[in-house]
Amino acid sequence: MLLGGRLLEGFRVDPPRVLYRRFARREHAESFAHGNFRMKNLLHYREHSDPSRRDELEGVTSIRAEGERVVIRSKKTGKPVFEGVVSGNIHQQTVDPERYFISCFSTECKTSHRKWGSWVVALHEPEALFREMSLETPSGFTLLWGPVEYSEVPTHHSCLDKQDSWRRKRMSYSDESEFRLVLHVADGQLRSSDEFTLVAAMKTGETEVFQDL
Repeated sequence: MLLGGRLLEGFRVDPPRVLYRRFARREHAESFAHGNFRMKNLLHYREHSDPSRRDELEGVTSIRAEGERVVIRSKKTGKPVFEGVVSGNIHQQTVDPERYFISCFSTECKTSHRKWGSWVVALHEPEALFREMSLETPSGFTLLWGPVEYSEVPTHHSCLDKQDSWRRKRMSYSDESEFRLVLHVADGQLRSSDEFTLVAAMKTGETEVFQDL
């Protein structure tokens, strides 16, 4: 059974005071530090050429539900469209994953993250920046942010209520300590490219570039 999780409107969780982003090349780190946020959609990460960044189940959550009684209601009418005992796990997939463009940060600067590059951008007080960026986001685009939730197969049916599978990953990725800035693109605004670049007006002291060898 495949369920579609919809956009969780207004999902914004306060980030820590510092977020980190790694790059293999200094010029890319400096471009980011100057406010060029290059964002790729969820489908891109399912097919990423770098195995350390690829996740074939990006945007998909499995929920252990075998033997559980489940009621699924229509979003339009509120009436049940399915009611019964589930014979297997439920797979919840983000609806239109090509519409979710993400910029990936880490909440920690770890040596294990050096595989992504030695050049690090530290983003200080990111909440203020994200809120300023959200005010500049034009109609048809929504800016969200929050930590990635790591888990094995969840067991409680309330997982279906969160409708935020865009920020879920398997426990095997938990060392990433990931925090996501997400741009959701509405109907009529989507381009053929899997990439968007947001340009932010950075203030002095908001970013710091250093090399972690």
